[in-house]
Amino acid sequence: MNQNSSSWSDKYFQDQSFRIPNIQCPFDFSRNPVGKMVKPEYEIWVKDLIPKFYKAFLKEETLEYSVMALDVDRPELFLPMVKLTDWVFIIDDIVIEKGCCSKEYIDSLFDPEQPTKDRWSQAFWSAIDDLSACSVHPFLIDRIIEEAKQWSYSAVRGIHNIEWSNLSDIEEYCRFRSYESAAHLGLAIAMASRPDFTLTQDIMEDENFKQLLLKYGGINALVNDLYSFVSEFNDKSLSNYVKINCHVNGATIQESMQKVVEYVHRGYHEMELLANKIEHQFPNNQTLQQCIQCIKRITASTVGFCSVAPRYNDQANRKALIGKSNSVEAKTNTINIINQPTSDTITTSTTTTILRG
Repeated sequence: MNQNSSSWSDKYFQDQSFRIPNIQCPFDFSRNPVGKMVKPEYEIWVKDLIPKFYKAFLKEETLEYSVMALDVDRPELFLPMVKLTDWVFIIDDIVIEKGCCSKEYIDSLFDPEQPTKDRWSQAFWSAIDDLSACSVHPFLIDRIIEEAKQWSYSAVRGIHNIEWSNLSDIEEYCRFRSYESAAHLGLAIAMASRPDFTLTQDIMEDENFKQLLLKYGGINALVNDLYSFVSEFNDKSLSNYVKINCHVNGATIQESMQKVVEYVHRGYHEMELLANKIEHQFPNNQTLQQCIQCIKRITASTVGFCSVAPRYNDQANRKALIGKSNSVEAKTNTINIINQPTSDTITTSTTTTILRG
């Protein structure tokens, strides 16, 4: 294997057998029953937005992520939050992953005065308008727009400009991925249900709070890496730490997965310690408590969703959706996955049954 290469060579790893280790998340989520109420309208929205790909996208059941992650009891608010969440999944798959996006396009897409007048822009700003109609705090709407913009910039950089092989240290990789993780956008969306959201400047600038957000973004990115590895196995990109550790550090797939899981478990413990410190520093701050609650729920939902979602486990459907020549292929004759996880084998310490996401 040429370890100086900047791309993944799957041929060196095709004969390895591995078992995706269990992730034991100490945080909880419960499924939101509002999901069933909005599902028909949601599916119409998906069909209208991506008529060519909607069947393949709906098979990924991404609505289930929002059902796990969003604690909202108002259907009229839950639906635009779901649309914004799935807007990320869709534009990543249909636009960014196919290399059809530039910084200039993102500049225009997020220009509130003169946005690009295409279906992606219209879908985003329509959902934002729906949040405004539900009296969501303007500060939170601004945060959602800013986080969506920053995520889009980082996703485009990840496709074109990142030398992933330079991020073989897991701590450095986790820190880098945190800054471009969609988890921060997910947190901004989740907090939209809090009508009086305000975090004071002293909390926002507190070092422990910054470290909690940093750890939150990086750990959730690593969880995504673990469960998306199979569907990304044939993709030449190194934008997955399991791949990087194999490619640069000479580890086996199993060793790399175990390293990720051990780091994730340590990260959960550090997140809990940081959350306790912050709540002790700023006692009786309801907004801070809600924010930390959202962080924990999204973190648990990420494990619950990624571990069983068709998005990460149905390679053939991913190929139909993304359609890249070097994308997902179901090569069961060359990749030996032992006991690929199901909802029976993933432990997240939740009180409800984990359904496919």
